[in-house]
Amino acid sequence: MSTALWRGYVATFEVRDSQLYIKDIQIEYWDTTTSKAHDKKWKSVMTEIFGEQKNVKVDWLTGLLVLPYGELVNYVHMGYGSTFERYFLLEINKGDYVKSKHFDYKDYENFKNKQFEAYKKTVEYEKTKAKLKNEGSTDEFIDKFLRSFVTEYTSKIMTD
Repeated sequence: MSTALWRGYVATFEVRDSQLYIKDIQIEYWDTTTSKAHDKKWKSVMTEIFGEQKNVKVDWLTGLLVLPYGELVNYVHMGYGSTFERYFLLEINKGDYVKSKHFDYKDYENFKNKQFEAYKKTVEYEKTKAKLKNEGSTDEFIDKFLRSFVTEYTSKIMTD
């Protein structure tokens, strides 16, 4: 466990036949059968979680999956604030692929700005803003925060 792996596991997914499936879930563990002090290994925990079930569709997920790839353009420590060269955005509805978009990092920032402007017109935005205000956040902070993380707060591509 480290700050590079807060969740404590790594999951691998695939889109097959326009549906999102989980291929594997692995955890890191200390191998106590060796004499090496720091001998960490990985093991699958799929059967512990899903039993013998194969082809596990991720039907509990509705939202946007942001897949950054390419060179790191700007590093931000902690969280998902770093900027990458390119982005692949998947819209998923109850495990079903809806649509996708490809961006370079500049176009991705433009997309997030347009997505945020569309999000501001929704009831969900008003609810989230009210909750954050109730927790002591300012309007300026709320809008800056929600603009940065708009793909976490929206479940579909709201703009072209």
